[in-house]
Amino acid sequence: MLVIEEGTLYPILRKLEGEKIIKSRREETGRKKKFYSMTES
Repeated sequence: MLVIEEGTLYPILRKLEGEKIIKSRREETGRKKKFYSMTES
């Protein structure tokens, strides 16, 4: 089981996005949501 401490996940996601490993998109219909997906590289 992977345990991630509070405050750890989003900095990791931002780092991966900065390194072009993942990309994100926002959806603002209703509640604001941010989706992450792997890039092709």
